[in-house]
Amino acid sequence: MPGCGKSTLAKLLASELQWPIRSSDEDIVRQESRSISSIFSTSGEQYFRNLEADWFYNLPPWGEFIADTGGGLPCHHHLMLGIRSRGPSVYLNTSSKTILDRLNQRGILPATLAQPNLDAIEIMLANRQPFYRLADFHLNADEETPETLCYSIIRYFELK
Repeated sequence: MPGCGKSTLAKLLASELQWPIRSSDEDIVRQESRSISSIFSTSGEQYFRNLEADWFYNLPPWGEFIADTGGGLPCHHHLMLGIRSRGPSVYLNTSSKTILDRLNQRGILPATLAQPNLDAIEIMLANRQPFYRLADFHLNADEETPETLCYSIIRYFELK
């Protein structure tokens, strides 16, 4: 989900493991030379989801890098199954309240949320959770620091 800490955690993992990050959002913005909000508003969500699928299927073979995906990527084009077939995956389980607080602190809304309110986030979370729950490892991102989450992932997958 937006605001769950994916990018923060990806940076910590990359630093700790000395692995590069591949970010779907950053790569798509660079490829399209426009923001995700602009892609959504001018080309539509389906176009963006197709870009995400292309990004995913053009990743190098799973190895020593961190794939920082957008929150909607696992929910389209059977990409959660693709993720699971290529390597370990993590679900940062985060409450709607925490997500709303983080989005309000950040002041930047994801393109998929027109209004930063609890109802909209709860609907999005309910729609996405069946996909997220397919991840190999689930962490409660409400109660732990990013550093603790990072080390939990490393220990769980024995990455060091």
